[in-house]
Amino acid sequence: MHIFELSDFLEAPSSPLSKIVVRRVSVAEGLPSTRWGHAAATNDGKLYILGGRNELDIGDLHEFDMVDMKWREVTIAEPRPKPRRRHSVQYICGCLVMFGGFDGNFFDDLHILDMQTASRSQI
Repeated sequence: MHIFELSDFLEAPSSPLSKIVVRRVSVAEGLPSTRWGHAAATNDGKLYILGGRNELDIGDLHEFDMVDMKWREVTIAEPRPKPRRRHSVQYICGCLVMFGGFDGNFFDDLHILDMQTASRSQI
C-alpha cells in the first residue's frame, strides 16, 4: 500500500516545483485479504475498504487508521449485504453508503452502514 501526499501539488498544480510525495506503508498485522473490485472511502484519517473479490466475492469491511498505521476488521450488522465487487461507496454524514455491484448478476441496491451505531439499513 502507498500513501500519496498531494497537498503541495494541490496548492499549485501548474507549478513545476509542486510535488506529489509517495510513501510506502508496511503493515503486517490485521491486513485484509488480497482483492480486486473493492470500493474505498475515506473520512477523518481513516480509509475504509469494502468487499471485492479474490477467488470468491467478499462482503467484509476493513478500516485503516492513517495515524496509527493499523488495520482492523469492522463488523457489519445483520442482515449483511451480499458479497460483491465493482460497487461504489461514499462516506456521508457518519455513514458508509454503498450502491450496486456485481456477483455474476448486477445489483441496483443501496445500503447504509451507520459507523457510529454499527447498524445497517437497505433502501
